[in-house]
Amino acid sequence: MSIGKRNEFNNLAVIASAIATIFGAGDAYAQGTLEEIIVTAQKRVQNAQDVPITMTTLSGEEISDLGFETAADVQYQTPGLIVSYSSTNAIPNFVLRGVGLNDFTAIQSSPVAVHVDEVYYGNSTMLNFLLFDIERVEVLKGPQGTLYGRNSTGGSVNFFANQPTEDFEAGLDLGVGNYSSRFVEGFVGGALGDGVSGRFSFNAVNQGGGPFEHPTLGEIGQTSKHAFRGQLLWDGSEDTTVQLTVFGGSDDSDGNQYHGIASYTNDGSFEICPSVDAGSLRASPDCSFDGFGRSIAVDDDPFTLQNGVVNRDTLDAFGAVLKIERDLGFAAFSSITGYNTLDRKSQEDADGSVERNIDVGYETDFSQFTEELRLSSPGDNAWTWTLGLFYSADDLVTPRTETDLADLFDGFRQNHAYELATDSFALFWHNEYLLSDTVSLIGGLRFTDETRSFFGGTINVAAGQGPTGDGDFVASPGPQPGNFSDPAVFDEAFVDDEIGFSKTSWTIGLSVDASDSTMIYGTVSNGFKSGGFVGDITLQPILNEPYDAETLTAYEIGIKTDLLGAALRWNSSLFFYDYEDIILALTLTDTGELELDTFLINENGANADVSGLESEIWWAPSDSVDIKLGATWLNTEQESIPTSPFKVSELLDGSELPYAPGFSANGLVRYERPVSNGRLGFAQFDFTSRSDYFGEATNAPLTLLEGYTLYNVRLGVEPQDGTWSVNVWAKNLADERYTQYVNDLSSLGSILTTPGLPRTYGVDFSLRF
Repeated sequence: MSIGKRNEFNNLAVIASAIATIFGAGDAYAQGTLEEIIVTAQKRVQNAQDVPITMTTLSGEEISDLGFETAADVQYQTPGLIVSYSSTNAIPNFVLRGVGLNDFTAIQSSPVAVHVDEVYYGNSTMLNFLLFDIERVEVLKGPQGTLYGRNSTGGSVNFFANQPTEDFEAGLDLGVGNYSSRFVEGFVGGALGDGVSGRFSFNAVNQGGGPFEHPTLGEIGQTSKHAFRGQLLWDGSEDTTVQLTVFGGSDDSDGNQYHGIASYTNDGSFEICPSVDAGSLRASPDCSFDGFGRSIAVDDDPFTLQNGVVNRDTLDAFGAVLKIERDLGFAAFSSITGYNTLDRKSQEDADGSVERNIDVGYETDFSQFTEELRLSSPGDNAWTWTLGLFYSADDLVTPRTETDLADLFDGFRQNHAYELATDSFALFWHNEYLLSDTVSLIGGLRFTDETRSFFGGTINVAAGQGPTGDGDFVASPGPQPGNFSDPAVFDEAFVDDEIGFSKTSWTIGLSVDASDSTMIYGTVSNGFKSGGFVGDITLQPILNEPYDAETLTAYEIGIKTDLLGAALRWNSSLFFYDYEDIILALTLTDTGELELDTFLINENGANADVSGLESEIWWAPSDSVDIKLGATWLNTEQESIPTSPFKVSELLDGSELPYAPGFSANGLVRYERPVSNGRLGFAQFDFTSRSDYFGEATNAPLTLLEGYTLYNVRLGVEPQDGTWSVNVWAKNLADERYTQYVNDLSSLGSILTTPGLPRTYGVDFSLRF
């Protein structure tokens, strides 16, 4: 048995022991009953156990009890989901069952679509939002090309906020933790007049320090995040409701920081160290020279920094949603209009050294308008259908991506600027037809027409002023990018181009009610993610060639069943994906006919077969105990495809997809019992476990990220009426050291790694009125 596999089983043994200990701590109780979970995965209200889609659901109460702060945190209790970051927190990449991105540029849209209150979020910079006052989250697995459509080859993660009610509701949550962290969250809502109700909620997270130590800048890891949401609901008519939601937020925080490891031997020969060649991500005393022939202190502490620029993000978001629903008798009409803006400024030390070698400043402005109109038939007919139109128009402007190369190339900067405008129109139709009392046929179509227009390029200017002492990035003098009306501003890499896609996605399936509590289903579904443009430094015209769309066809069979008198719920599925023309961030090499330097850009580099088994169990062995377990076994294999005029690495052949561990698991155990004076005490234990996986497509040894298991615990007390609670908690209880990102710059003298967060802990206090 390999070490990796042995560690997996050891971790599972520890988890099983902990579960047994917690469960064994209580008295004998009657078996519990699981609650019904209501979802809108098919854009109509249904019991999750009746929906022939593999999904994971989390309630707002669970999200609060787990201490989730951002949208990315749902990965920790969703089988098969990984959310990865590079140097900053501004661009999280959602990867579901191996389908996702290994590119962290702002020009990408996630192939795992994210929706908030039914509004599609069309750019990756929008996905790091705070979670607060949430009703539920639905994670739909596999391509959702019919009902959710745009860029959903991997699936869809759908967030739903708590809605206004006529009854008065209010709450306040306060918390403090280590690294001088503190948070406050609150909401208030109720009737405002005849047929009108409202709800206002807010959240603020601040942290005065962090786990990173810099020799001159001190403690790094400061956080300042704020968000709000205001809702008005008019329900003054028997058949019509109108809801307006306005929301916004800001984030001014340190991001993930790079820890640099030297890659050259100590003899001055600029030879790669044997340990680096073998794929080691540990500092070695025999390996301490960087690309400038300097000796770097050997430090194996990933939280000790040597960078000159602090990786940092500043984000400002604002948006609104207008939702109109009307009962027409023969069908329910819905209109969902969304508007979103997000302005981002980020900076990173992309070489991890104190010199101005590759220090980068990013600036992007994104705006989006979406409209969805749909008709849904009543749910009590033999034939139920949903017919809809979707339109989206978004604009991504990058007035500055500035790379300071002053020390590396004797004094100049590369400035890249572009504008990407996208218009997308879709018509969709989803159907379910009862063939008998127990058998249903599912079918759906979606036609999408999308156009993407790109305008931009790269210029070189004088070096000017570099990063300031506190890490702030100062713009260089000379010509500034962004004058899109004057092509002379840009060098020969300037591009003005447009691409279009007309695609049909489809779904067909069958569901069988084997009993009152068991459903078996099988589906074949298809989806695509539109192609686009590189949107990064491009010094040669050939590098501006757009890439094509990727497509995915999924074959899945599954079972959903309630057992033991509805005390045990077991859902499981087998799936196979035919994944074609995958959009990957790849190192391209010259074909011999082009004078092309090695370069990292986006390209359709491979096809892949993806197969796996996924299973989730929810068991209530008593009224006082809840146990949830989930696991995904995954196998991915790529095959490189011919590209022109580029040549991609043959190392893609047989390689695994990036961010696709062969095994991942999660679980939660919660135990409650009366303690004294009408109060309840509870203990909650949860975990996330992943086997080894690669951080880039060619599976270079240095990009192998070792598997890890994170344990979390929460203890608390509250009265039985739930009007207040006090909780103490710890995340990463065992203080597991693990690497979440690696950038292989060994040929330049260093390897950059980003560590996962160490142990954190704190206390929360909640009030409900």
